[in-house]
Amino acid sequence: MIAAAMFAASSQANAAITQADWKVAGDGAITRDTSSNLEWLDVSVSINQSFNYVSTQFGAGGLYSGFRYATGDEVATLFTNAGLNFTYSSSSSDATKVNSLISLVGATSNTNEFFRSSLWTRGIAIQTPFDYNPGTGNYQTTEARIYTEVQSFGPSFTMYTAATSVIRGAWPIQTAQSDVGSWLVRNAAVSPVPAPAAAWMFAAGLPLIGAFVRRRKA
Repeated sequence: MIAAAMFAASSQANAAITQADWKVAGDGAITRDTSSNLEWLDVSVSINQSFNYVSTQFGAGGLYSGFRYATGDEVATLFTNAGLNFTYSSSSSDATKVNSLISLVGATSNTNEFFRSSLWTRGIAIQTPFDYNPGTGNYQTTEARIYTEVQSFGPSFTMYTAATSVIRGAWPIQTAQSDVGSWLVRNAAVSPVPAPAAAWMFAAGLPLIGAFVRRRKA
């Protein structure tokens, strides 16, 4: 929750990107974009699972019941709403923004070498909800990724890299990879607006008023 608060404060976008729970309290596996009214399941939850397998898990009782594959455009909108309005940057502040989103949607890989460290989120999406080829039985899939890299060359020189990309092309639908998950999304639930307490009190008092009037007439 602290990471979500820091992220919302640092984002340049007007959208509120927040963290929520999925199955159990405290799992923090949902990222909610209140601008698009979409909820995103952590990409890291579905790593090493193929498009074909994940697609069988959306129905009742499935691992991802209620979710669906996001489109590449929806992922790009999430990046924009999170303040990632660039495809490549060497700015440390942009790297911080990317790291903040990765902390919410889940890293799928990270490396730490002698002078270099990197953090990635890579996931499968689809191009459009209807982009399906009945001849091959394949969806036209997309890979969307964000990553940061920090290279330190001594105490006085550090190089930052931040990048976002939505690669529209065919991701093999039968391929499962240990550093690639899926961008899964669902519509956020809309909570009913509670009636003011005074209205409830008035409604509760109507039967009493009616009974009093009837007694007076009698």
